[in-house]
Amino acid sequence: MIGMIGYLIACFVVAIVATMFVALFRPIKKMDSFLSWRFMIVMYIIILLAPYGYAEVMTNLYGENMKASVEQTLLEQSPAGELQYYKVLHCYNGKARVVAVGREKSKWGGMERPVIAIKMEESDGKWESVEFNWVTSDDRGYDSVSLPPYW
Repeated sequence: MIGMIGYLIACFVVAIVATMFVALFRPIKKMDSFLSWRFMIVMYIIILLAPYGYAEVMTNLYGENMKASVEQTLLEQSPAGELQYYKVLHCYNGKARVVAVGREKSKWGGMERPVIAIKMEESDGKWESVEFNWVTSDDRGYDSVSLPPYW
């Protein structure tokens, strides 16, 4: 949750900088018609949603072939868990970066949603996980953030 708050604040700062940049280079004659707060709100929403949109597009393009390997990697590390969803963050030249979110029972009895980042490579038309690291997991003691944040 702290990662999401940081992401929201960082996007807001980028939106402010973009608004200042646009306002700085607008013609002086059109300055009276420029409503900077409206432009900043639009920029904030675009900057906030752009990484999620990109991940959705990449998942729709490449994700179907990776599902079995992602699920296998998550279940090897968390046998009692299940795969909730996964997103392809980056895919280029047969190499991909995937974030998978699982669901498993925690040691204290509640449900936990661990997040794992997986580096994948394509060989002979099949995707295989090469490397992984836990991003967030209470039971394993990991508390980090993926960009954009997933939980």
